[in-house]
Amino acid sequence: MNSPILFLAAIILMSGSPAFISSRESSSADSSIAESSPAAKRHRSLDLSPFDFGWKKARSGEERFEVLYKTHCAAVAKGVDVDYKGIGYAELAIPQDARSIPLTKHNDFKGATLRVVSTTKPFTLFSRSATFKPVNVSGKQIDDADFREVGELSSGLWILAIQDETPWVKQRGTRPYGATRRDICLVRDGLGSNGPCAPYDTPATKVKALFCQASDEEKTFCNLNFVRAEESSKMVMLMSISGQNNFHISNVTVKTPQNSGWNGDYTISINWCTNILCEDISFDGTYSLRDKYGYGISCNGVWNSVFRRISSNCAWGIFGNNNTHDSVLEDSEVERFDTHCYGRNITVRRCTLLGRGVPVASIFGTILVEDCYLEKCHPYTCRDDYYTYVPFELVVRNCVMAPKYNHVFRMGKLNAKIHERPENVAKNWPNVLIENLTVKVPRDADKMILFQITNGKDEYGKPLEHMSSVRIDGMRFEYEEGCKPVPLYLCRFPVKTKGCLNIDIRNLDLVGDSLSGGPAPEIVVNLHGESDNFNIDYPQTKVL
Repeated sequence: MNSPILFLAAIILMSGSPAFISSRESSSADSSIAESSPAAKRHRSLDLSPFDFGWKKARSGEERFEVLYKTHCAAVAKGVDVDYKGIGYAELAIPQDARSIPLTKHNDFKGATLRVVSTTKPFTLFSRSATFKPVNVSGKQIDDADFREVGELSSGLWILAIQDETPWVKQRGTRPYGATRRDICLVRDGLGSNGPCAPYDTPATKVKALFCQASDEEKTFCNLNFVRAEESSKMVMLMSISGQNNFHISNVTVKTPQNSGWNGDYTISINWCTNILCEDISFDGTYSLRDKYGYGISCNGVWNSVFRRISSNCAWGIFGNNNTHDSVLEDSEVERFDTHCYGRNITVRRCTLLGRGVPVASIFGTILVEDCYLEKCHPYTCRDDYYTYVPFELVVRNCVMAPKYNHVFRMGKLNAKIHERPENVAKNWPNVLIENLTVKVPRDADKMILFQITNGKDEYGKPLEHMSSVRIDGMRFEYEEGCKPVPLYLCRFPVKTKGCLNIDIRNLDLVGDSLSGGPAPEIVVNLHGESDNFNIDYPQTKVL
């Protein structure tokens, strides 16, 4: 469907995104000056071309792959880039003994289309990976982001990859899983750019750390059309990067056969990286099914990432992330923006989310959803299969949602299952702020629920922790023609929180555009703290 949100150029550069080291937002005039400078011309004259390595003589897809592989290897060895001028359209085939083509620092494909077939093995076409070495750091040093006493990290720029070898989640749903948490830190002269998503100086934590050298120089991958051939019998991924700082992926299209029957895609894989910008990327299909996963972009262990103007038409959801810290999605139309398990700070701004919304587990910090349209999904869905309910803040601002079901947020379960890690034993609900939310009520709804609980009764039996504030300033219901207004219940069934609960509700309109007449529906307050401070400016309020 067409998005109700207009992605105007004037809003693309609005404030709120993390700052990047590169000059990628400089004006086109500045760019043209830079491109025509003597230094730039000298650099381009050193770049290597596939035509220098036998491109014209290559007759088969395998031969063309070998030419590109040799060209990139030679360019990496010389510290220059590859000039794709004149390549245009090319069909590649993956040899049995093929290795991923190594990326240089600046990979501009100049609008080339690469159609790739593999009948030999699953394959990732391009890659750029750093070499990691082990390093000893303590949980306290990680929490303080202070590594000046660690000799290997005390001078220079480094990426520190941190993993907790004690599983964060031992069992996912009903099956053994062993999900481990990761944190990533950019360390400059011994001081980290950020702390972890959650503390490491705990009895349950077992730290494993690796490090690699980093650079402030921007790395790029741009201007490519990637086509997966229908005749492939093995999956082909586009790229994988690991141990990179300040990497920019832009102007990429991906086309995947819609009826491959495969799943398990990782088209673009980003691991152990910092300062990532992905923009103007479109996906026409992935290797996925409606009920089986496959991802266009998969991040694991990434700090400070921005995804801008991403579009997708996929059976599953384009994103499949874990262990992300400070992640932003802007000006995009996708199925979902998720973090499966563990992370901190998620922002979704000026987006259309179709069908799956923002499903997450174990996210600390703040989840912010603003200026978005959500179709058949929710601005927050707790992935209860990970059964971790950590404290965070939830903000929804200036959004319109047309949910499939009769609720705004999906809060997971209140069951009797107790987490095995001491840090995760308590069940926390977020503090919530809603400003100017329009809810298009489903036709068959007899009520709307603010906080939906996915099991039928409170089996937990304890007050929920962290939640101390629920604030609504502007919520309006809209109805299909002929539908009567419905009440708003705060929870599916009565819920208790620990400590004092402050509820502040104003500018609530449950009648909306309904023309059916009759009395205004109630708001039913069945959420309480051990003590309450309610300020509800709505005449038809019922407190249970």
